Amino acid sequence: MYGEDAMSKTANKIDPVGKRFMFTGTLKSMTREQAKQRVTEIGGISEGVGVSNLDVVVIGDATGEAFKTAAVNKLRAVPRTVQIISETDFLTLGS
Repeated sequence: MYGEDAMSKTANKIDPVGKRFMFTGTLKSMTREQAKQRVTEIGGISEGVGVSNLDVVVIGDATGEAFKTAAVNKLRAVPRTVQIISETDFLTLGS
């Protein structure tokens, strides 16, 4: 499983400018529209993003562990490097 500590270390290395973001699971602190707005505010892209052109996946903090694990395993099969971070870590980007 891709643990919370590993996600935090990954988030610390992300420059959000120009990165394509996608959200999965249940967000705890904001709606998806608010999250997409935040992506724009920190210089990222959230519109028109698909798995094939994805840079960062944000997994909602209110998401169950089974879903998180399944999402991470599915993303590992994508033929490009995708960074996976938690919703909490997403909120710290651009700060």
